[in-house]
Formats: sequence, C-alpha cells, structure tokens
Amino acid sequence: MKDLSFDNRIKKQINFILELDKEKNVLRQTHLSGYGRREDDAEHAWHMAIMAYLLKEYSNQEIDIARTMIMCLLHDVVEIDAGDTYAYDEEGLKTQLEREEAAANRIFSMLPKDQAQEIRDIYEEFQAYETPEAKFARAMDNFQPLLLNDSNNGHDWEEHKVTRAQVDNRQNGTIKGSEYIYKVTKAILDKNERQGRFLVNKEKCEMPVKDEKNKDVNYQEKEDISKKRMLAVVFPGVGYHVDKPLLYYSRKLIQALGYEVINIEYDSFPPNIKGDVYKMKKAFFTALSNTEEQLKNIDFYGFEKVVFISKSIGTIVASEYDRMHSVGAKHIYYTPVAQTFNSISDKSIVFHGTSDNWVDTSIVKDGCENKNIPLIVIENANHSLETGEVMTDTQNMAMIMKATKDFLEK
Repeated sequence: MKDLSFDNRIKKQINFILELDKEKNVLRQTHLSGYGRREDDAEHAWHMAIMAYLLKEYSNQEIDIARTMIMCLLHDVVEIDAGDTYAYDEEGLKTQLEREEAAANRIFSMLPKDQAQEIRDIYEEFQAYETPEAKFARAMDNFQPLLLNDSNNGHDWEEHKVTRAQVDNRQNGTIKGSEYIYKVTKAILDKNERQGRFLVNKEKCEMPVKDEKNKDVNYQEKEDISKKRMLAVVFPGVGYHVDKPLLYYSRKLIQALGYEVINIEYDSFPPNIKGDVYKMKKAFFTALSNTEEQLKNIDFYGFEKVVFISKSIGTIVASEYDRMHSVGAKHIYYTPVAQTFNSISDKSIVFHGTSDNWVDTSIVKDGCENKNIPLIVIENANHSLETGEVMTDTQNMAMIMKATKDFLEK
C-alpha cells in the first residue's frame, strides 16, 4: 500500500469505511429472532443482502444480484446521521426525507468523487423504486423485519400498537418486486391476525373531506372492508387550489363516479418558487409534512380503488407519499414538474402543455416514454393547461376530462 500521507484517495476510502462502522450503533425497533435484543442497521442490511441472494429466484424480473445486494447493504447508511425511522412512526415519517437527504449529502461526499457518485446513484436507485433491482431490494426490506416479527410472535407489533392495515400499507409494495413473496407475506400476516397480534381499530374512520361549502364530512365506521368504497386524494399545486378548473372539474368527475374525496391543504409556501431549487425543496417538505398529517388516520386497505389527482408540485408529493407508504394508487398528473419523474408511478396518466415554463417538454416526454406512461400533450398550453383562447381552452378542458374519465374507468 502506498504511504497514506501521499494518497488522498485511499485516505478518503478508509474514512468512509470507518464511517460505515457507525451503522452498528443505530438500533432499530425490530428485535432479533427469538425475541433477542434489538437489531442494528448493519445487521438488518446484511440480513437483507443474504436474503436477496437466497430468494432471487422469486423476483418478478431478472435482476443483477450483485447490484441488488450492494443496494441492500447501502440503503440505510444515511441513518448514521438521520437515525432509524420506525415504519409506523407517523411523526418521524414527516421529516424522514429531509433528514436522510442531508445525511446522504454528507456521508457519500466523504468518498473520492467518482465513487461518491457511483454509490449515491445506487442509493438513489433504491429510493426511486423503479428498477427490478430496487423493487426486489425493497421487497427484502419489507420481508426481513416481517420474518423477525413473526418469529417473535408479533411482539413488536403488539408493543407499538400496530394495526393490520398499517402493516398491509407497507407490505403492499412487496408485490412489485416479488408476487410470490407477497403471497407468503400475506399468509404470515393472516396467521398473526388470527392469533390477535395486531391492534384492532374499532374507531370510526374520521376522514376530513371538504364538501362544496368547505365543511367537514365525517364518514361512518367501516364495518366491512370488502365494501366497494373508492377514495380520491387531491394534491393541489402552488397557488393552484382545488377550485381552479383542472381540479374543480376532476373532483366533480370523480364524485360522479362514486369516489369519496380528500382535498389536501398546504401551509404557505415561500414566494417565487419556480426555478429556485432550495425553495422548491422547502415547499415539497412542507407539503409532504401536511399530507402526512392529514392522511395519518386513513386506512387505504379499506378501499377497493384509490386514485391520487395532483397538480404541479402536488405531483411530487403524491408520488413520494405513495412510494413511502406503498399505497398503490392510480395517479392523474396534471402538469408534473421535472422532480416528479424521480418517483413517478407507472400506474398513471400525464397531462402537459408545450408552453409550460416550469418544465421542458422533452423531460416530460422522456420521463413518460421510459415508463410507458400515457401522455396527453396540449399544444401552446401553459402550466395551467390554458392557451389564453377561451374557445380553445373550453374544448381542451372537455378533452382533458374525457381522458381523465377514460383512465379512471380502465
């Protein structure tokens, strides 16, 4: 080995290696099998990587197993700074993304520039949850603590008063990586439910839905989750509230189709967000935190269909919330921005105007093409999908609502 005093590259690599050792100090809420002590992040990551190798035959798609294993080993490194966020900690989830992004910026920058980018790309790939490798790694991230909980007779679920619906909302994402492991997961959860391991939630489903007079509407207790209830959540944009044309008519449309509706409301955003990366990020975290708070009591498991309708910055929030909670909603994206495509759902339709000055049309087209997402392009339309010509805009609105309705009824 060269003299370390003259080799800055290996000094950085060794510093990063020693930094990773701190992952052994981050304790998770899950206990070791046989109800031993709490496991740490390094043990969790190692266990996931071994599981990925052993269970790779059950992946929905062929995967690069080496990349998948590295993804498993790296995915929680940010918790050295950010700490472990328990899957069912509603308060912790509100700030998780912000804490973990700051941690990623610091920790990965310790490496030489080329390796920092390589490792960061693998980490971001896991977070985006789009590639076959990321989907299977996420399935392992779900399956590993479930196996430990099951081996401990559901003690961790009981201790934290977790409901079956909460676990289902998290585990639903497993099916994207492995349909077979999802079936095994469901069988394990069914067994634990029969054994009374989950909190039985007998409270009413208090869903704060605004009617046309902005009054709260509280829905009655869910007596049978098999009832064919449908839920739509509306995520407005910056200054584009739910009474503006796109969201007003889409809400009317979904209500006519029998959907129950929740309108997300945001706190105030900083001015002049467009083009300012820092302000956009701050607005996103504000909107995501508001969304977490307003949806914290919603049991998505109790609905046959869930659709997220979003506009502008709301498209980022809707995508990220779905990814974090594995809701599996269908998405209607009105004028998504560039950041939306980092976690955009493939169960979606996109509407974009060629004169939208928030995002280049090429970015939207490429993002949709990469995931085979249907795209409706309105020529000369701005970020509100309006051209300034009244008759043209009226005709376009009718076309947009028809395409929205057709997508919902598919």
